[in-house]
Amino acid sequence: MKKFNYFVLIFLGLVLFINGCSKTDTPSGDSVANNCKQVEEKYLEPYIEQEPYQAIEEEIVPLKYRVEGVNFYQTLRGFDVYEKGEVTIRNLDDETGTFIVEQMFTTLNDGSTTLKHAYQILPAEEITFVEDYDIDASEDVNVAYNIIPGTKTIQKVITEYRDVTKYRESIRTVEKCD
Repeated sequence: MKKFNYFVLIFLGLVLFINGCSKTDTPSGDSVANNCKQVEEKYLEPYIEQEPYQAIEEEIVPLKYRVEGVNFYQTLRGFDVYEKGEVTIRNLDDETGTFIVEQMFTTLNDGSTTLKHAYQILPAEEITFVEDYDIDASEDVNVAYNIIPGTKTIQKVITEYRDVTKYRESIRTVEKCD
């Protein structure tokens, strides 16, 4: 029976405590129930926006050039026959660069052989790349060439985008109690 009394006392105490929390005292000392209502209020709402900005991008590009002449012919040196390849190029760019010319000599006897030279060429300068390849007399030779121009780094302005947090005025509904 004592346990039951304690339980009833604790229960009544909790009910009174909860009831007392839901009432407020007015200036006259009377207890009244809380008045709650929905109210709109202004606030700053964050949002993300993409913002453009200027960046510098570097790019490696080949130097500009022009092939001024190509000449392939046979020459004699003593009793030896040579296929001679001459490739003339002009640097059209505004920067000095290293140009490589590869000349590929192909015969039935030897297969394909590549000879190459590299030269620094100043802007507007013209250089002839010369290669000699020893062949047998009356041997057919096919000659091809490949030019590998120097490179330079250029900078260009590009537009990129980054996320920026901004704020806008907004209205939200909140519960206000008196």
